[in-house]
Amino acid sequence: MFFKNCKDGDYLPDYDASDEALKFQEQFNPYHVVLPRLDEEYTTELERLDLTIAESLSPGGKDIGLLLGQLMVRARLRRFQQNIYDQLGPIIDALGL
Repeated sequence: MFFKNCKDGDYLPDYDASDEALKFQEQFNPYHVVLPRLDEEYTTELERLDLTIAESLSPGGKDIGLLLGQLMVRARLRRFQQNIYDQLGPIIDALGL
């Protein structure tokens, strides 16, 4: 399984173009989970408050501040999280977990 973190862009030359990586992908055909780029403002706020997305969305958890408490921001974070879960679902099913 390979997690492709797009925080610095969609293209990862070491994984997308190197001979070794291409051979690895051909031989093992790994599952890929793409972590899209998260809004920098949200990332900064999560880091500042030392929170994960899950912690920021859990009811009655830690203080999430003004920005992360906004309804639209919470909806975007929930969609971001759900996108990752949706990608993991078929992988978990294929592994029989």
